[in-house]
Amino acid sequence: MRKGIFGILLSLFLVFSIAPSFAQTTNSTSQDFTTLQQQKNQNNGPLSYAVFYITENDKCSDAEYKSLKFYQVIAQEYLALYHVQSDLQGSLCIPEKSYQQYFSGLSTYTLPIVISDNTVGQKLVKQGFYGMYEMSGTGTQAIYVCSCDTQVESWAGAWVLSHELSHFALRYFGEPDTIAVNWVHYIQALVNQCQNGDFSKVCPQYSASVSAPSGNLIPVMVVYGQGPSSDLPKNAPQSEALMTTSKIIPVSNPTCQNNQICVLPGDHIKYQITTDTKNQTVQFDFVNPTDNKNIAVKTTVIQNGTTASESDILDLTKSLFTRPSGQVSNFMYVLPTPLKLNSAYHKEIMQFNTYQRNVMSGQNNNQSNSILVEIDQETGILVQLAIFNAVNTNGKVSISQTSYKLLDANKIHSSDVVINSTSVPFWIKQNAKLWSDGSISDNQFLQGVQYLINQGIVKTPPNNSGTNSVSKMPSWVKNNAKYWSDGSITDDEFVQSIQYLITNGIIHG
Repeated sequence: MRKGIFGILLSLFLVFSIAPSFAQTTNSTSQDFTTLQQQKNQNNGPLSYAVFYITENDKCSDAEYKSLKFYQVIAQEYLALYHVQSDLQGSLCIPEKSYQQYFSGLSTYTLPIVISDNTVGQKLVKQGFYGMYEMSGTGTQAIYVCSCDTQVESWAGAWVLSHELSHFALRYFGEPDTIAVNWVHYIQALVNQCQNGDFSKVCPQYSASVSAPSGNLIPVMVVYGQGPSSDLPKNAPQSEALMTTSKIIPVSNPTCQNNQICVLPGDHIKYQITTDTKNQTVQFDFVNPTDNKNIAVKTTVIQNGTTASESDILDLTKSLFTRPSGQVSNFMYVLPTPLKLNSAYHKEIMQFNTYQRNVMSGQNNNQSNSILVEIDQETGILVQLAIFNAVNTNGKVSISQTSYKLLDANKIHSSDVVINSTSVPFWIKQNAKLWSDGSISDNQFLQGVQYLINQGIVKTPPNNSGTNSVSKMPSWVKNNAKYWSDGSITDDEFVQSIQYLITNGIIHG
């Protein structure tokens, strides 16, 4: 069985990201659940559902058809595992430009399951209500899964689909939110605790296996009893799941515990979160009360000059973040310490503000995306998450970037390593400035890139050969060169962008 840590990590950030948003959650999906449940009660017939892959192209590629088939089979297998009688109405790959006509033809009693890549998903999917998301321009809610993994048989995608289907199936059986929402999130928290940062780990006590089209067994979430609450254990820890109603008893001298998130009253972390369409500053201030297990958090978001704040609760043992609405999410900004990461991560030294720090770094590059994760080894604080996605539309390649960059953390107030770092010479930065404004050519700029390669600052793949050349330099690299030359981004961030180009064959060194 394949263990795709970066695909799983990326999907977790996309699905469980808890940065507060100015978009409001809608409860309109409750009516959809009610309609489907009425059909079940009146006709006692199977659940009607359809699976769609929405592509930005005029027609689907072979890989997209295989992805559609994969998620169709996972849905069928998981509904059967859950004892939900179901009737598949169709499994279609449809172009983005005409998806609305397919949704307009759906029966009120048909549940849509939508798969797409992240680019299409960001355009079409609006925030929803625990497992169901509004599809832009249709007035219809659907279960949505991002096909973000480069592997067709994605553990991450199958797990997310099973998580969302669990919300739906429990509501379909008529369960209240205390079961349909909080119970699923409680199981997710137990899985997170079991994995303890190793997202490729399978936890048998909380997982089942379903068969992919290839016959491979794929892990999915299992909810105790796989059915309505009458099948749940009698000692179901629902008080644990309903953290918004649990009482926190303060202690006089709170301390950090092993294998928990280590934050105390007075601590804070601050991030710059940047996408192609959004630029936010998010700060988490950890305040009283605390009982060595939970801590109150003031979350503040600044976007376009507007500030919004809310009071949240963080479970330090399960990495669960509960918002005033009752929504529960995974808190990925600080990991339990001591860190327990798998072999995909390695130790590096980086500079944060004025301090030299040991970080655990993991990077995955392929032809369609690049993911970099850096975590401070001592504190477990996420220092950087950088995601580059390359999208090929009719031969035209565009790059989308998403970054989470740590701006401030009072727990990081000293260097934990002494090194003699290799600095990037001033003349390379000067060349970058001249290149960004068109004063020198690509080839002249590439002389600086060759120096970085010769000094071992940028690595070339073993099969990379030939003279230093580039066929077409993406425009975002010139932007990065400009930002680097004026000090807006660090040496490390600029070197990472050059490394991406070399690793993906855009530049040959």
